[in-house]
Parts: sequence; C-alpha cells; structure tokens
Amino acid sequence: MRRANTPPPVPRTRRTEGTRVRGRAERVVAAVHAATHEELGRVGYGALRVEDVAARSGVNKTTIYRRWPTKAELVAASLRAANEEQEQPDTGTLRGDLLVVVMRTVRTCKTPTGRGIVRMLQTERADPDVEALSRSLRDRRWQRNRALVERGITRGELPADVNPELLLDLILGGIYARLIHRGEDIREDYAAAAIDTVLAGACAGAARLPNESQQKEPREDDMTMQSNETRAQRDGNEDTRGTTKEAPVLGSVVLDRSDPAFLARSPEIYEEARAKGPVVRARHYPFPRDEEERKSIMAGERPVGEVLFVSHYEEAAGALLDDRLASDPFARMTPEQRAHVPPVPEELRPIAYSLLMLDPPDHTRLRKLVQPSFNARAMEALRPRIQRLTDDLLDKAERDAAARGESAPERRMDLVKAFAYPLPVTVISDMLGIPEEDRETVSRLGELRIDNRDPVVMQETRKMLVAFSHYLVDLFERKRRAPGDDMISQMIHAQEDGDKLNDKELLSMVFLLYLAGHVTTVNLIGNGVVALLTHPEQLARFKADPGLAKGVVEETLRYWGPVDYLGAVRTAREDLEIAGVSIPKGGQVMIGLGSANRDPEQFADPHAYDIGREGAHRHIAFGKGIHLCLGAPLARIEGQIAFETLFRRYPDLRLAVPAETLRWGGAAGLRGFRELPVLF
Repeated sequence: MRRANTPPPVPRTRRTEGTRVRGRAERVVAAVHAATHEELGRVGYGALRVEDVAARSGVNKTTIYRRWPTKAELVAASLRAANEEQEQPDTGTLRGDLLVVVMRTVRTCKTPTGRGIVRMLQTERADPDVEALSRSLRDRRWQRNRALVERGITRGELPADVNPELLLDLILGGIYARLIHRGEDIREDYAAAAIDTVLAGACAGAARLPNESQQKEPREDDMTMQSNETRAQRDGNEDTRGTTKEAPVLGSVVLDRSDPAFLARSPEIYEEARAKGPVVRARHYPFPRDEEERKSIMAGERPVGEVLFVSHYEEAAGALLDDRLASDPFARMTPEQRAHVPPVPEELRPIAYSLLMLDPPDHTRLRKLVQPSFNARAMEALRPRIQRLTDDLLDKAERDAAARGESAPERRMDLVKAFAYPLPVTVISDMLGIPEEDRETVSRLGELRIDNRDPVVMQETRKMLVAFSHYLVDLFERKRRAPGDDMISQMIHAQEDGDKLNDKELLSMVFLLYLAGHVTTVNLIGNGVVALLTHPEQLARFKADPGLAKGVVEETLRYWGPVDYLGAVRTAREDLEIAGVSIPKGGQVMIGLGSANRDPEQFADPHAYDIGREGAHRHIAFGKGIHLCLGAPLARIEGQIAFETLFRRYPDLRLAVPAETLRWGGAAGLRGFRELPVLF
C-alpha cells in the first residue's frame, strides 16, 4: 500500500518520440529513468529517495538496487540516458550546430527535470556524489560536442590546429555559467553573438590558449575543479600564490622507457614522483641529437640528461596545451645559433623534421593536409574493411593451427605476430598506398627497437631507418609518375594555401603517418588482451556485455597506455611556472602521460583495471592539444573491433605462458609486448 506522501506511479512503459521500447527489461529501465527524472525535478538530489522512485515507477525497489546499487549510480544512469536520447544536430554549419546545442540546454533547464538538475548543481555542489555527477555530465557533453567541432574542422570552417576542448570552453563555459550557476536566462541572439565571436577568433588563431579576459567567465564545472587554495591545502601549504619553489628531486631511478625492467616498475616510480609533487626533477637518457652523441652511445658511453618531469594529471594536461612549451628543441635559439647546430644523423631526420618536433605555423600548415583523412567520420567509414581484415587474419591463424595438427581450444598463436601487428599495418598501408608487393619489406620497420642501452641494436635500427627512408623516396617518384587514390599521391599533389610540401616534409610526414598509423594499435591490442586475461572478473564482464568494447579500449589506454612519457621533450620559450615550480627559459620539460593517467586526484582507485570506469576517456594517452595523436581515432576503432571479435570467436582464449613471464618491450620505445603466446 502506497504511503500518503509518496507520489503517484507513472505508467510502466513510456514511449518517447522516435523511440520504440521493446521487451520487459527495456520497459523497466525506461520507467525507472522517467521516475528518477521526475523525482529529481521535484525534490532535488539530496532529498531523492529510491523508495519514491520505486513507487512512482511501479518497479520493485529490490530490482532497482540490483541494477543500480547506489542512488548516485541510479541518477547518473538516468541523466546519461536522457542526454544520449538527443540526436546530434547537423545544420550544415558549426555555428548552427552549436546554437542548437545551447538553446536545447536553455529549454531543458526550464523543464521540471532541468530545474531539478540546476538546483542540484547550485545548492548541493559540496556533495561528493553531486560533484561526480557534474563531472560525468560535463565529460559526456564535452565529448559529444567535440565531435561537432571536429566536423567543422573537416568542413574547413576552422583551422586544423584549433583545440576543440578550448573552443568549447570559450563558447559554452560562460554561457553555462550564466545559465546554471547564476540562474540567468539566455537569449538566442546573445548565444549567437557569443558563438560568432569565438569562432571568428579561432579562425584568426586565438582559440589555442585563453588569455586573461577569456578566463573571467567560470566554466560550468568550476565547482568540480580544484582551486589553487584547495591544492595548497592538499599539499600542506597555506598559500602558494605569488611564490615559486624548487622542484623536488626524483633521485631513485633514471627514466628509461626502452628498459623492460623500468616499464615493469613504472607505476611505483610514478607514484613516488606524484607524492613528491606535480613537477619533479628527474634524470633520463636522451635520444641522440647529432652524430657526435650517436657515436658516444655506440662506444658504450650513455649520457644522462636532466628534465623537469610533470607527474600529475592536471598539470600534465595543462602543459600539453601550453604554447609557451615548444616542441621544437631549438626554439630558444637564434637563426645564427641554429646555423651552428651539428647536422642531425640521417636516420633521425624524418622524426626530427616531423609534426612531433614542429610548432605553429609550420605544424598548422602540415597537419591541415592530413587531418581530414584521420577524423572520426573517415575512420568510421573504414570499419567494414577493418572487420573483414580482422576475420581474415583470425581465419588464417586457424588454418595455420590446423596445419600443425592443433584443434580448439588448444591451438597456439603468437597474438602479436599473427594478429595485433598485421591488422593495423595492413590498414595504414592501404591508406598510404604502399604496394602489396612491398609490404613485407616495409613492415619490418614496425619491429625495430629504439634501445639506447644496446649499441648493436642502435646500429641495426640506424640501418633500417635509413633503408626505409630510401624506400619512401623511391616510392614518391613512382607515385609522381603514376598517382593513385591514396594519401601519398594526395600529399605529393596537394597544395594548401599555395604552399606544397617540400621533399623533406613529405618524407617526414609519410614516415610519421606509417608509425602513428600502426604502432599504437599493436600495443593497444596486446596490452588490452593481457589486461583482460589477467583480470578475470573484467574479462567475464566483457564477455557478458561485448558492448563494453569501447570501455576496454579507453581503460587499457589509461591503465597501460603505449607512451609512458613523451620522448619529445618540451622547451620553455620563456620563464614560466607549473604548479608553483619555476621553469626558466630554455628549461626542459617532460610530460608523464603514464603517471598522469594514474593520478588518484583524477581517477579513483587508479591502479585497478576497470572496463566500466566512468571518465576513463579523460586519459591523455594520446596527448592533448595540437599534438594529439593523428592515429587516435583509427586506433580506437581497430581496438574495439579486435577485442569484440577475439573474445566472441574465442571465448576460451587464454595465455599460453604464465603471466609473470611476459616481458615488456614494444617497438620504438613504447609499452607493449614483442611476443604474446596464447591458446585459442
């Protein structure tokens, strides 16, 4: 019998326009979400009771708790469902799309549910659950809106190096602050004017880093961001504003991502670094910059350099966006000083002159040539081809096992050699236009090791890099004579703003695209399979719900990302500070992606592997800003297809050797496995 104070039940089945709810389970979920929205609008988050949601929805309280064990999980799921029901706008212009997003939010805030959400954000911001809900809502909305900006870049409405997150921050942050935190109404003409102003600034080059005037309006999620005072209290200081401090020293180890033993210990090393502070002074083995340094390494002399290592998430993400930190190692030099720099060794020139080591305007000009080929829409179009390749490679692995007399589930396979490596290599070779008859030779590049500790490996690496460069130069000549429908032919004949790629830039671009187009995926697949096979509860969860493939990809990138720290050290263009630590002009800054991705201030229980983790996509495994990994959208799709197909076809897939015998040692100094024996 219902209590007098409880609200009347709503119909068990709710059908929204354009949505057909099928099956009892779907009807139950829809009814609970609808009731949660109404209760949230009626009483807010703090006073919301699951018992009242059960009474309003007509769904048993035990059923609700079984699916959503806490009130926070129930509200979060309901708000996500409401958000995801809205279709992405497609007005034909970025301006129109963003205006639809803003005015849709304005209208939502006037509904009972919207008013409940606004009241929750305004009055209950100190509640940790509300803070987490706010962060989750912000993350999902920013992710959806980022796709709109990327589409605008593809259509040529914005420069390719515009930072989507910053642009959204500038447009939506101030509007949402007025709408939600101040309770003000937003007129359509005001929203349109704000959008026009920021888009015009972006086209003029302003949407890269905010200036002081752009920071006056608080972002919607200011309540979830730590202020300087909060961080100071956490660090045990009364106030760090207006003061600088020396970076503490991480003296226990030399950073060396080419060393398997270092990679095995790195989570503990990074934890030690974070405990010392957001920025620590650390030693590392720098890559040789010139012929003299290379010869020293070949002679067994391995120089040690010193860097300022950024270990916390907030500071690392900020450093990636800070244009005061140059990627060009010679940025602080005058033209006269550059003229006296020793020549770069031949094998390193394609990397030394690549996008990795360039700053605007050269970086902008070159990235615009290739960015459209790697956006999310272009990658989605490749999904059927990637699925066919995946199935073909696994079919071949089965045939090879049968030829050896093996049968399921005791068939053997080196997952890296048979699957994780050839899949992305074939995809990027197709995109670039590398002829079929050349691919076996070309693919050996991906097996190279960048190992400064071993002179023999260094010498072999040098020979292979030089040979690959010579091959590409010859291929370019063939493409000039007989162009095809591929990226290399397009770049050879491309002309952007009246300025063609020169030969040096063309070589560096294709060299980098080949690497970026496959090495990340090789390690993502291998690392993800090992993570799943060594976390049986997560593997069971994935097998029960293959729709978690995206979660497997994002959590693997966070947990065991391919790049522990950026090998391209950033150079301070001017005196600056990071987290109160003074960085002098010319200072060398290394950004710790792997450390940031396990920062407990950003990710709860960061050393746990959780494929359902909320906000896992906020990792910075692919970097951030203008140097965001070009191959990131491709790697994500390849990873999703690989994980879903592997465990669907081979539910008994397991390691063929004890997990503790696996050894880190991916190609090019990245985190991965060179061999991964499995039974299937």
